[in-house]
Amino acid sequence: MEQKKTNKSLPIIIIIAVILLIVAFLVFRGSPEKRAEKQAAKIAATVDDDMIKQVSDQVNTMCPMTVDEHTRLDNTEAKPGKVLQYNYTLTQLSKAELPETFEATMTDQILAQVKHNPQMGVLRDAKVTFVYSYKDVNGDLVKEFKVTPDMYE
Repeated sequence: MEQKKTNKSLPIIIIIAVILLIVAFLVFRGSPEKRAEKQAAKIAATVDDDMIKQVSDQVNTMCPMTVDEHTRLDNTEAKPGKVLQYNYTLTQLSKAELPETFEATMTDQILAQVKHNPQMGVLRDAKVTFVYSYKDVNGDLVKEFKVTPDMYE
């Protein structure tokens, strides 16, 4: 009778042991989110001016690009010191016609874009500075908005 109890409990012991091994493996391996964060940090550490130039070149293959009824992305530029500049034209407005709220509104929108756009994650992790340059319909500079890492971290 004693022998039968041992045989019946053996599969339960094996199942518990397997479950404990799986749990231990997952705990020590880390969560998928942690692994993704580590991978992103590794990639961010490799971002340099040459890589930013590659990003700029890739975006430029799609330019000029209509953003909305008033805005066109003309091109981007990679600048020294891990700076990525976006050059926009306001296609229907001159500098004189812009509303008084333009600067404040754009500052908020640009900062939100940099902070929350998942496509910019690696660049944020690499502490890239973003410059958004706006010209009016006449080609006159309206405003450059600079977003530094201390503003989006």
